This record gives sequence, structure tokens and C-alpha cells, in this order.
Amino acid sequence: GVRPPGPDATVILVDDKSLAALGRWPFSRRYFAEALKLLDAAGAKLVVFDVLFAEAERPVPADLQAAARTAAAALPPGSNPPLQSAPRRLADDDPDAQFAAAIRASGNVLLAFALATVGPTQSAPDYLSNAYAHFDTSPEKAAFTLAPVAAVAPIAPLATAAAGLGHVEVAYDSDGAVRYDYV
Repeated sequence: GVRPPGPDATVILVDDKSLAALGRWPFSRRYFAEALKLLDAAGAKLVVFDVLFAEAERPVPADLQAAARTAAAALPPGSNPPLQSAPRRLADDDPDAQFAAAIRASGNVLLAFALATVGPTQSAPDYLSNAYAHFDTSPEKAAFTLAPVAAVAPIAPLATAAAGLGHVEVAYDSDGAVRYDYV
């Protein structure tokens, strides 16, 4: 059941009941923003998300947002307040910005990033450059057979709002099962 956070650590999991109540996975960033506000109100000293926020949430396509912004601007001022507010709400719908604002206001959020071992080699985003300036091949044989070729990082608005980023290591057990650990 629902309990207030404990004094040491609280782990909040996404389970079948959560999915039934909130819908699809991944959850909207709006839910993460609201959860963060509740955790702040409860006095959380540190909030760590073990979720990769590597892609933007776009509930409304950019072209539709632009059209809504144009339509809102074309309406005569004061003509019909509900009609005026609807396209503005549509144009301003940005769950990532809402979540980034909550992260920034909290000031105690760590987000996860991972290293990709397949796909094209890519430079790390600027906000990771202090830790991973670039990926290159080494003349030495790798001790770990999966060499990273790119970073799977949170989108820039979230990463720059966070207090820090934590690397999520993907390691394979001897039976081939994936094990995730923070490093």
C-alpha cells in the first residue's frame, strides 16, 4: 500500500498496478514531474531515476504545435476565452520542459546514462564531455568484449537540469542474462 518514504531509502517501482492505473509505458514525463514534486515535499535528499530519458516526449507533433500557435495568435483578443486557451495549451504542451523544470527546482536529481556497444560510433553529448570526451579504438585488446561506441544519454533539457548523471552499466552474467548496476 501507499506509505510515506522511510528515513533512509525508498525505492519506487513501476509495477503492473501502476501500468493499469497510469496507462502505457513509458509514462508521460508529467507523471515523473509530479512524483518529483511529491518526493521533494516529503523531504527527499536525493532522487535517482534508473530510467533512460534518451528520447524527447512529443505528445503533439511540432507542426501541429506551430499551427496551434498561429491559430491562437489569429484569434481576436477576448472573443472566446475557452477557444483562445485551447490552441495555446496545445501549442505549449511540453512534458519534457515540465519535467526539466521540476528537476531544476528540486536540485537533487540524478539521471541515468548508458554506453551503447552496438551501432555507429558517435561522440558523447557536450554535457557528458567531461567524463567521456570521445570514443575511439584502442590498440590494446579489450578485457571486456563489448566496447562502447556511443552514449545513451538523457535529452539535453533533462540532463542539464539534473544535479548529475550516473552511468548505468550493462553487464552480462555467465548465462547471458543482462544485469544493470550503477557505477
